[in-house]
Amino acid sequence: MEPLSLIPAHLLINGTRKRDFQDVLKADKDNEDLRKACTGFEAIFLNKLLQSMRRTVPKSGLLDGGLQEDIYKGMFDERLAQAMAQRGIGIGDMLYRQLSTKTGKRLSNDR
Repeated sequence: MEPLSLIPAHLLINGTRKRDFQDVLKADKDNEDLRKACTGFEAIFLNKLLQSMRRTVPKSGLLDGGLQEDIYKGMFDERLAQAMAQRGIGIGDMLYRQLSTKTGKRLSNDR
């Protein structure tokens, strides 16, 4: 049984130097930052979509909660959009793939 190593296998096989290992770690960090930014964009997009959908529902006036209800619904939509973006509907993934090829970063399928 081989001991577990914290160094990725491709670095051990190629015999790369410590600097190369640090470059890989930096690229992984950049990929993580890009993934977070794409997920954040997806959350903003979904929040705007939910707000637009909510505006299409007519208010009857019977159970209108006024400003408090509007604030609550806005906070609810924001949290719902964040949860949907974390689960992913595909917009963030498509954006990530597109941007990671444009920036020359290597792709990681860690989602």
